[in-house]
Amino acid sequence: MGRLKYNTPLTAEERIFAAENAYFIDWYIRKHHLDYDEWYDVLAIAYLKSVKKWFAEHELHKYKFSTIAGRTFHYAFMKEYKIKKQELKIISLFELIPGTDGKLSYINMITYEDLNRIYLEGEIMKVSFDVKEIEDVCSHVRSKEAESIIAFIDSNHKNMCFEYETIKEAEAKRSTIYHFILRRNLGCYINLFKRGNKIYVVKNEKGI
Repeated sequence: MGRLKYNTPLTAEERIFAAENAYFIDWYIRKHHLDYDEWYDVLAIAYLKSVKKWFAEHELHKYKFSTIAGRTFHYAFMKEYKIKKQELKIISLFELIPGTDGKLSYINMITYEDLNRIYLEGEIMKVSFDVKEIEDVCSHVRSKEAESIIAFIDSNHKNMCFEYETIKEAEAKRSTIYHFILRRNLGCYINLFKRGNKIYVVKNEKGI
């Protein structure tokens, strides 16, 4: 009998047999300490296939039905487990990296030169490099933070602070400011720190 026949509706006789032995599903879940809500549907489908198989292949009757059901459960569990392991976990780029004491998020670790696309806040954003029109844009538009940093370097102040409404916003701005400092080779003049929803820019006295 082909595999597709196992997916056909149960006959009246098979339904009665399935109802009488349905406790095997709970038995398997308890025996292997599985999460009931996560695994019941997967195992229930496997159970119905084992019933169809039991009625279709009479040579299996030399074994106990519990043996056939248990084996079917095992194959279904392993197949689903492998699928779950291969599933990609979607995280926010602004999520803090474990073990960094809340000081570093995933977006700070991205190597932009290696990216063509990034998934950001539920949307696909296309990333391009060395675009010609950027020269015109940069000549007219500069963030308030960038303007403030340039003025700060030329001032007599030793430090400055940008404060944002949320920590998430501060994380995003930190990355923008950090790359601005790299592009303008300002790292020898100033240092950048973030604490909560605040970003501190401190002059490096040796570089000034």
